[in-house]
Amino acid sequence: MAEPRRRSLYLLASCWAAAVASIVLFAWLTTDGYATSQLTPLPGESQRTLQECTTSACASDAAALISKQLTALGNTKSLAFDTAWAIAILAAAFVLVTTVLFLRKKHRQAASFLNVAWKILAGATVLVFLVQLINLIRHASELTGVPSGARTFTYANAFTSPLTNFGHAYYLVWLVAVGGATALLMRSLQLSLATGR
Repeated sequence: MAEPRRRSLYLLASCWAAAVASIVLFAWLTTDGYATSQLTPLPGESQRTLQECTTSACASDAAALISKQLTALGNTKSLAFDTAWAIAILAAAFVLVTTVLFLRKKHRQAASFLNVAWKILAGATVLVFLVQLINLIRHASELTGVPSGARTFTYANAFTSPLTNFGHAYYLVWLVAVGGATALLMRSLQLSLATGR
């Protein structure tokens, strides 16, 4: 009986490592770097774009177009932070509940809980990935309606080719890797607790 318990402890520790990595490495460090490099306008960028557009008469509503761009960048940034923290907190909460059940030697209840929890985490990961992808594609289609002279550098960089943009890809890969790895570890722990192996 000691060997199955050791395997379950190892898997539980792995789940904690994945949950902590999702909070520290992904939600905090990766998402912050992504938001800063890809979605935060440079200082004075909107004023410069407005001045250049006004001088060249590139659009009659340049201020409104630039305001829309800043809103799109801000909304995408908020969505990135919200989804990253949602996955990280969900993973940590599931692992915490599992740990409490495990320490109380309620292994069957822990296995039953994990049988639902890993599916919820995997589903949530897929859902937020799709939401992020749809958001990027939507803003890319809106970019075509903005005259090139009225586009801020950050907006154009973020949404010209979002599916081939390294920053977006890096963030999305982290999102799927963190959510997927934690869900798989939770599934392995669930099987270990259910079978006693």
